[in-house]
Amino acid sequence: MTILVTGGAGLIGTRVVRKLLTEGDEVIHQDIRPPAREFNEGPGKLHVIVNDASQSEELLSIITTYNVERVIHLAAVLPLDSERHPHRTSLINVAGTTSLFEACLWTSRVKRIVYASSSSVYGPQSFYGERPVTEDDPLMPQMVYSAGKVCTELAADRYIDDHGMDIRGLRPASVFGHGRSSGVAGFMGPFISEPALGRPVKIPFDPASATPMIYVDDVAEYFIRVAYTEKLKHRIYNAGGPSHTLDDVYQILLRALPKVEVTFGDWESNSLHLMSNERIESETGYVAPPLEQRVLDQINETQQLSSAT
Repeated sequence: MTILVTGGAGLIGTRVVRKLLTEGDEVIHQDIRPPAREFNEGPGKLHVIVNDASQSEELLSIITTYNVERVIHLAAVLPLDSERHPHRTSLINVAGTTSLFEACLWTSRVKRIVYASSSSVYGPQSFYGERPVTEDDPLMPQMVYSAGKVCTELAADRYIDDHGMDIRGLRPASVFGHGRSSGVAGFMGPFISEPALGRPVKIPFDPASATPMIYVDDVAEYFIRVAYTEKLKHRIYNAGGPSHTLDDVYQILLRALPKVEVTFGDWESNSLHLMSNERIESETGYVAPPLEQRVLDQINETQQLSSAT
């Protein structure tokens, strides 16, 4: 199977590419940046394309040259850059995504597109009360980034309804993992990785702040499963985890490490913290491991990479 991964050099994209190569796929890794590390996973085959493939013609060339059958679209401008540069954000996040849809429409080769939306499309938890939001709840975007994601969801619906295309979207929640440094939850990477290396870390938020956390390997697994699972029932899927506070993570760090220096701030988070994951779990058959296991996984990865350099 030949699959195109846009944004392949990003946090999630890197894990998606690695998993696909391990499973033996032929992977087209596209990004404006080259991979940060070499991919040694096999038995798959890797093609690396370094360019800004935001135009339909460029994307069509990639799809036809490599006979692409499926696409996982992760390329995007993340907050807070998205809020500082709304024009660039609209060009990449909205026009870039619809350019991909258009390129796939021009060829009959692509069987399915899976694209990244975001849990930020829901807006604050206060809009829904103290209950998990589902994919059927109304959307209340509060940022340029999240409004753009709503726009791409609406565009996907048009391509599905008008042209019969197979397009599925995921709304990832607060993704954490080693290497995470951008986005609203960019502090989550250093929060775990810095103590793993014996270094102090400052977190701007109050430790009682809660969010539906999901480890990067798990969200990558969901993207791959949605790309390949044949009998899916829906167009859009939440991809989060159980609600946990920052203090929950801190307590795991204290149990796992001999020395932990974390300084919390007093910022209060009003973001979403209760999100239903039932739809994606039931249709893909995958349930993410508990938070403690995934925090330990990040600690181990951080320390292994540090000892290897």
